[in-house]
Amino acid sequence: MNKNNTPAEVIEYLTNYYETFGNLPTPVIECQVSGTAYTAFGTNLKGKIEKAGGIKELLTTFTGKGVVKKADVKKEVTATITPRKKTTTIEFKRSRHGDPFDRGSMDSYYRRSRNPHYFVGGTGCSPRIEEAQMTELEVLAYHAGFDSNEREGDYKDYGWGNGRY
Repeated sequence: MNKNNTPAEVIEYLTNYYETFGNLPTPVIECQVSGTAYTAFGTNLKGKIEKAGGIKELLTTFTGKGVVKKADVKKEVTATITPRKKTTTIEFKRSRHGDPFDRGSMDSYYRRSRNPHYFVGGTGCSPRIEEAQMTELEVLAYHAGFDSNEREGDYKDYGWGNGRY
């Protein structure tokens, strides 16, 4: 999957992934109106799938809370939006071996340079997804994992005695 895939191809890929693994490759689904990513995994995701009538239906019709559906918007209506000074905090954590957070923390642990990526399944035994194919949220999760390990200072000791490794 990459950014050049059509929406139908992405939905087909995610549907097949869910049917194979019982979850999505990332714990988010996209609002079909605003494009906003919403967290959905475990029982939360299963409930949304049941309510929508299936994974494919959920991925093609999902709208986030407070989002006005396109059919309800009148073309002649305009509005001025004044942004609020509010910060959003997203907490990332490792959900499985090979996910973006895991790969970021491991790159830091082994003192590798930042190179956002993740594996669809387990590390090294499933397709590797590169940064160009990742969503913004997946890239943020990778960097959060890298930064988390940097703060902890947990690095592989290679026994070279130079104090860096």
